[in-house]
Amino acid sequence: MSHYIFEDISTYKQRWKKKLNAMNNDNSNNELFCIYIANPFCINKCKFCIYGSTKVDESPANYKKYYDDFLVKNITDFEDVLQIRTPDTVYFGGGTASLIPLNAMDKIFNAIPNFKQITHKYIEIHPAHFSLEKLNKLIDYGFTYLSFGIQTIDINILSEYNRKVFNTERLLKYIDEAKKHNIIVSCDLMAFLHDDLEKDTEAFKKSLSWVLEILQPSVVVVYPYYKKIFKIPFDEQEKEHNYLFGYSLRKNILEILKSNPQYKYCPKHLLSLNRDDILAHSKYDYFLFNMEEEEFFKIKKYFCSSPPNVPLNQNVLSFGGFQQQKPYSYISNDRCWFNINNNWKIEYQWA
Repeated sequence: MSHYIFEDISTYKQRWKKKLNAMNNDNSNNELFCIYIANPFCINKCKFCIYGSTKVDESPANYKKYYDDFLVKNITDFEDVLQIRTPDTVYFGGGTASLIPLNAMDKIFNAIPNFKQITHKYIEIHPAHFSLEKLNKLIDYGFTYLSFGIQTIDINILSEYNRKVFNTERLLKYIDEAKKHNIIVSCDLMAFLHDDLEKDTEAFKKSLSWVLEILQPSVVVVYPYYKKIFKIPFDEQEKEHNYLFGYSLRKNILEILKSNPQYKYCPKHLLSLNRDDILAHSKYDYFLFNMEEEEFFKIKKYFCSSPPNVPLNQNVLSFGGFQQQKPYSYISNDRCWFNINNNWKIEYQWA
């Protein structure tokens, strides 16, 4: 007999109705209600990715079914829940969220009650799988934050990791157009994609300098490739290895920021060059931003966090999921479930 606990949809919805009504009745409540839309498909499976996704060409019929009716039905099944309170955030993540077909965007967005009134709308974008037509659609619906997955500008590294190379001219057009509409643009970069520290240093510095100086996004998020580099617990050899890579990364970021003083960084302690601090925070992400700190932290507050890093004031209701991708939902730090797509029916399992 399985030790997992599944809840039927009516019980699950009642939990959310109770929570949202309580939030509405408490004027002093500063909790957030966020919804996450899972987009579990990719064109290529990038070798560095730690998230489950399904290749479109291996499952074209499922890709079509997912966006033609399944995702919309999953959302509309919760219309009575979503009518109780307009979400503070809607976040479209992946897989590759920018693979949502253009003709499906209207159906998905309109399935969410009061969609245009949602203040914070985020979407993750693979720059090689995007278009000006999709960008214009996002602008029409009032998206506020576009996260472009650059990772690196080194074509050889992209090829090595099976990630499609993007067109830099098109990317610049997307970013320039988004900025014209006051959309916050974020770019993701990865470090430690090389085992060779010297090669990694050179590739990372080129990528970060190019992003800051040419693209000039509002936010840059640097992700250490911890699946490959960092191992916990460390033995002494691994400690030395991780210290050298961590020291190099922080030193490079600080050096490049000197040439780009308009960018600040957080958390502050992450760029300390102290050995113990580097080893203690080896898996942390680095945020660089060219706005006031107060404004940045306000934006960051509305990101949808994943367990176990769940903020006490955040409640996330997730929709969708397919095969290996099982998005989490959670009510504060009290209850947590993940969606299991069982023959096109979502089951809600306690995590």
